[in-house]
Amino acid sequence: MYSHLVLGLAILFLGASQCNSNLIRGNSSMSASEAGDSEALTTTLSRRLVENFVPLRCNAAIGKAPCSSFVTMFGNDSVRSNRVIIPCGKCVTMDYPGPQLTLNDGIDIRGKLVFPDGYRLTVRTNLVSVQGELEMRSSKPVDGNPDVRFVMQGTESASFAPISSNAAKCGGNCDAGARSIAVAGGKVNLNGLPTSTPTWLHIQDVLGSSAIVVSNSVRNKWATGATIVITSEHQGYFGEQVRKITSISNVGSNSVRLNLDQPINRPVTLRDSPDFATEVALLSRNIVFEGAPGTKGGHFWIMHTPRVRQRIEGVELVNFGQEGLLGRYPIHFHMCGDVSGSVVVKNTIRNSNQRCIVVHGTNNLLVQENVAYFTKGHCYMLEDGIETGNQFVRNIGIRTVKPEVIIPNMGSNGKESDRSASTFWITNADNSWIGNVVAGSEALGFWFELLVRGNLANEHQDFDPMMVPTRKFEDNVVHSVFGVGMTYYLSGYIPETLQYFKNNKFFRNHHLALRIHRSRNIVLTGNKFSDNRYAIQIDRDEEIHVTDTTIVGYSDLFKDVVRRNRFAQAPCAQGISFQSTNPWQKKMDSELNGVILDKVRFSGFSNAVCSSSTAIELDSRLDGYKSFEMFSQYSGATVSDANSIDFCRGKSAGARDVYVSDTTGSLLDGVASAPSTLMVNSPELASFVNPSACTENAARCYTYCSNTCFRTVHYYVPVGQSRDYKLKVCDRKDASDCTVLSGYVHFNHPWPRRFAVHVPSGREYDTYFLDKGVPVYPTNVEIVFQEKLCPTAPDDDDIALLYKARGTTFPPTPSPTTALAACGNLIANSDFERGFNGYWDAQGVGTLSTTAGYKSATAMYYASGNRNRYWVGPSHQWREGLDLKCLKQGTTWEFSARLKLVDSTTGRGASCNTGSSSEGEMCPQVQLIVRDQSWTQHSFRVSGFDGGDTWVANGFNEFKGYWTIPANGSGWQGGVANMRVILSEFPFGMDLVVDDFSMVLTLDTNKSLAQSPTLSPVLAVPPPTQAPIRIPTQAPVRIPAQAPIRIPNESPLIGPGTDLNACAKMIANSNFDLGYEGYWSVPSGGSLSNKEGFSSSTSMYYDSGNRRRYWIGPEYKWPNGVEYGCLLQGTTWKFTAKFQLIDAATGKGSSCSVNSSKEGEMCPRVRLTLRDDGWTLRNVRIDGFSAADTWDANGMNSFTGYWTVPEDGPDWQGRVRNIRLAIVDFPFDKNLVVDDFQMAFFNTN
Repeated sequence: MYSHLVLGLAILFLGASQCNSNLIRGNSSMSASEAGDSEALTTTLSRRLVENFVPLRCNAAIGKAPCSSFVTMFGNDSVRSNRVIIPCGKCVTMDYPGPQLTLNDGIDIRGKLVFPDGYRLTVRTNLVSVQGELEMRSSKPVDGNPDVRFVMQGTESASFAPISSNAAKCGGNCDAGARSIAVAGGKVNLNGLPTSTPTWLHIQDVLGSSAIVVSNSVRNKWATGATIVITSEHQGYFGEQVRKITSISNVGSNSVRLNLDQPINRPVTLRDSPDFATEVALLSRNIVFEGAPGTKGGHFWIMHTPRVRQRIEGVELVNFGQEGLLGRYPIHFHMCGDVSGSVVVKNTIRNSNQRCIVVHGTNNLLVQENVAYFTKGHCYMLEDGIETGNQFVRNIGIRTVKPEVIIPNMGSNGKESDRSASTFWITNADNSWIGNVVAGSEALGFWFELLVRGNLANEHQDFDPMMVPTRKFEDNVVHSVFGVGMTYYLSGYIPETLQYFKNNKFFRNHHLALRIHRSRNIVLTGNKFSDNRYAIQIDRDEEIHVTDTTIVGYSDLFKDVVRRNRFAQAPCAQGISFQSTNPWQKKMDSELNGVILDKVRFSGFSNAVCSSSTAIELDSRLDGYKSFEMFSQYSGATVSDANSIDFCRGKSAGARDVYVSDTTGSLLDGVASAPSTLMVNSPELASFVNPSACTENAARCYTYCSNTCFRTVHYYVPVGQSRDYKLKVCDRKDASDCTVLSGYVHFNHPWPRRFAVHVPSGREYDTYFLDKGVPVYPTNVEIVFQEKLCPTAPDDDDIALLYKARGTTFPPTPSPTTALAACGNLIANSDFERGFNGYWDAQGVGTLSTTAGYKSATAMYYASGNRNRYWVGPSHQWREGLDLKCLKQGTTWEFSARLKLVDSTTGRGASCNTGSSSEGEMCPQVQLIVRDQSWTQHSFRVSGFDGGDTWVANGFNEFKGYWTIPANGSGWQGGVANMRVILSEFPFGMDLVVDDFSMVLTLDTNKSLAQSPTLSPVLAVPPPTQAPIRIPTQAPVRIPAQAPIRIPNESPLIGPGTDLNACAKMIANSNFDLGYEGYWSVPSGGSLSNKEGFSSSTSMYYDSGNRRRYWIGPEYKWPNGVEYGCLLQGTTWKFTAKFQLIDAATGKGSSCSVNSSKEGEMCPRVRLTLRDDGWTLRNVRIDGFSAADTWDANGMNSFTGYWTVPEDGPDWQGRVRNIRLAIVDFPFDKNLVVDDFQMAFFNTN
């Protein structure tokens, strides 16, 4: 499955990897201070690896040869100035009498160096390079007095010379960095523990104030003098306790008592709770690697060494990791490829300055039973998203904190996210996490930030880790996390099949235990949640299953913890919150796309304990159509308190048609009965239910109806049809029992208006449309029956949309059967007089704008940008719907247009070859992507020129071509179910001007071409389980920044008759809930990322980086084009936003002077760069703060400013021809957070 990843690694090893003292990915000339380390760095140029390191052949028989004495070979000097070199092919036993050996120029182990079991020595050095083998063993019980201690010292970067078959690598001299243990082609075999030593376990009981009881598995393994740490027993990540063992004694046959040097706060024990006990971990080891005091730490890396079995076991690493330096971590497997058989087990990483165990470009490594305590940044991590087959088993991370300095963006690594430090940072789910523990983190526990980055990103552009199945995630524990215990924020996780997360525990987390964000196909089974502020937040997700799970809000156990620690009462707990609307543009084909609860038990959410506790809450976020479409189902779910269900937040935000099917009817009383429904209190849902079957909870805004099942039908009508449409729903047997529904328009997209009918079992229903109270049948309506969620829900035949009279319900209306002669032009706005926005998009490549047309004011201008595929071009959007009733088999359609090609570089007219079919020469063609009634996809090309035509470079050319809808056969079945129209095939480097584009039925049988379809590469698409929705299957694609119009002496449309009230929102995605990508860019200096928002999930974070000009800042890209027709002269526009400044050095909130106009003091302003009809440039600054305002350094600040489009005058002539928008003028050393950025028409009347 991942052979392409292995190939990519090989490509990197063969030519793209670098060994640099400063930079492991990429190249850098930055100084030491810029890199975040004040120590001097080597000036040696970076060396290029041509291939991996390999084991030295001269060591082939080293295991058979006897070992020589170190003293015999090197003497008894305790301090050595020159490098000690263990020769290749030679085995040496360390027997220096000690107690300390100083190696000022390091040691290069080319042969084999053995530290015998029980041998004691402290080695002080700046470099340990292992090209051969390093072996250490210490099997005594761990007593806090290590046998072997390496103290890594010095300030200068060191290097080593590879030998033998590796001699040419790194250019003959490899930079290892300062205070480095570097393994290059060699092998380490380290073990500093007795056999079968447990590194952490749960506390069984407490005896008195300073003794704990644990399993007897520690007997003769842990000893007096060893240092232990007891994890936090409450919600604070800082609640751990470090102690020393003063004595050990037996307690019965299965337990031992550990007496400690100081009293302890009583932890939660197995006696208190078998599920939620705290842990105790052993920190001491018999082999220690330590960064010398006063230095910025050491680092230990295995570099480019595949297929060598490394063993790092029972080692203690203290003051390792070098803060702010890329690639400098306590344990780092760097670009090693397959390391099957290698293990990193039972080690301690204490007081790490940067990260813990980093797996980078390495596969099949076992990371097991390690203890990480008080570490900065991401701890156990997969670095670049290409790592697979690694196993993280029973590791524990205690007190993960944010770093003070993060690794800068070197270009190759991208922006690092360690400021939101996670104990487990996961970039690729194709690995295993089993039995791990997060026991205190300042920000995050498990963070699935699924992405590919680093030097290999370009090699894997088609690899999407967001879709990769999870190999295994089970039996993990998350507690005492201040932020979020486990999250998929921000990118989400969208595997194609269900992924199972089994038997995990989340308890006593301060804020949120589990946040599932922008994800789908997740199954949580056998999990336990207890005493979290929020247990599960389901945020913009599809198909989330929670099965065999217990969720406890506030337990008696935690009440005791709160009481013992004299805390204030814990915040009111929340169980599951879910969203009722679907934000996805490409939705799942699933009858259950919401939250599916199966045997989930809620308790501890009693209002008697906390008045605002909720077990199940309807979230207030509304996306998409802002009407219910997340179909959820409960089976065997129970709540202990009916008042712990709360739909009020959702209802207050406008969610008025939400229901959940309780198939076992057991939600409120725990007793299985007939299928029932939980629904929000609203007339839309209450109209047809039996009141005697329902119990209303007005205070919590929900109603529960027993023996009641709902069914939903959606009716889609193009937005171009009447805005006065209503949908009337009546009981078929009682025409007086009716309700009238309004439609919903999709938020932020010109998709069809949708009417949602939700009706209960037990009746039959007729529906029909009203236009200003008059019954009508829309010219194009698509009906989608949602699946039945329980057996008694209404059948399809029970809900009918009337197009002719049923009895005398209303006067007859014409049948929807279309007369072909009346079909007309299927392309709305074919002359582009209403612009292009909402009618065409650029498929993510190139940009669209308007320009002068063929004998008219307006045409569409497609700027190719970086277009590099011939089949890409502007795509029609069917804004007013596609009338499929016209597209009958055997009919022939004429496509006509006026087209002009423009050289992208010069802006001048260009030509193509009308008689050529060769790529790079062809003239534009119409490409049709069509699905038939079996939902099989087909591709057609319609040519509008032949060899007899002459292309006019400086004018419009008439396109005319024909397409006949196929009969059954040749892979085609039935009529047209969906169709996309794309203008494509024209040469790269050329822009396209389009006018008068039409698709018209021709009744001239001589034009029928009886084409056979050209089948697309993928045909085996199964038919949908329901009728396909006639809305765009490809949602509008974000379009890159608009380029300047290439024909400056042609005038764009200036909105005659423009409805300025329809120009309300010029800024797409103003709340950044879709992220910044595709909407904002950084012209030069700085970088953009997504961040938690002001009043939403997301805001934009601008990192100033090397920004050195005040007029530079994040720039809006106008992804949907600029509605120049709105920018009429004299109109006023209101700009609003939320801003926060962040000190780039400290990461803390910062201030500016709201009434200053001095550079370096000013607050952010909006800059507009404009061009008028004469293409004259004009810059405008918009202030959004006044002297009366006060800047809040620690919060978001409201910006409000105004701009009026200029009238004609000395420095302005005519209309707005081009506009650029940026946020600028704030100080260099400040980063910027932006949220809720809007530009709206301001009615001065």
